[in-house]
Amino acid sequence: MGSSSKQSLYERARAFYQNPSAVALTRHEALVLTNEPPEDADKPYILSVIAKADAELEEIDALLSKMTANADVDSERRKKTEDYRASLLKWRSFNQAIFSPVRRIPPEILSEIFSHLAPPTKDMGFFVLMEQWDIGVTWFLSLVCRRWRAVALSMPSLWSLVVISATMPLSLVECQMKRSRKLQIYFLEDSKRNFETRVDAFELLCRYSHLWEDLSIFGTTPDMLRLLESIRDRVSSLRRLWIHWGPRHTNRK
Repeated sequence: MGSSSKQSLYERARAFYQNPSAVALTRHEALVLTNEPPEDADKPYILSVIAKADAELEEIDALLSKMTANADVDSERRKKTEDYRASLLKWRSFNQAIFSPVRRIPPEILSEIFSHLAPPTKDMGFFVLMEQWDIGVTWFLSLVCRRWRAVALSMPSLWSLVVISATMPLSLVECQMKRSRKLQIYFLEDSKRNFETRVDAFELLCRYSHLWEDLSIFGTTPDMLRLLESIRDRVSSLRRLWIHWGPRHTNRK
């Protein structure tokens, strides 16, 4: 694959990941850029691409051997040749990866694997929880490919832990709550959110109060307490409510 065509693919890949619906990929590009499994009809073409890369790599290796034996070879020319070899090797690995068995894992097995990445259900405290569990892992699983996304969206347990802070857009928080059947929530004290935005975030949370099982609030305000009072009859699933007053390190239940 020439450097210009590789560059074109990289540019299309960047555009595809930014807005998948705006880029029409060829069948081969789709296999290279996603985790979609190949069909039997795809195999001959992919193998031909790999064979072509192997032949070109063999030629480049022979050329580099001659360069090594020739002390007069310009160092910049050798560097460009080595860089091209590395690029070609990466291109070959992309195509070889299309045949990876991972792409053909049945949804039932994926679901079992994903279940081990669900947030823990036992109470261990927020800071211990954040040390032992990556809050972004669920979103990563849903972005790998369509198959993985479908499996992740079919598992409400993956979305049950919600952390509301300045780093988490409220649109994503709501999306996550819609995907869950029960919620374990940490509403963090946050100096980066102004008072109105913080109350708005809590109002959003209250719309899903029927899903609450565990709610911990850091830095409570009178308005938030009034909201809690107004939904006291809509928290039938709630098992634990923890309200933290003042700075995080001087909390009291």
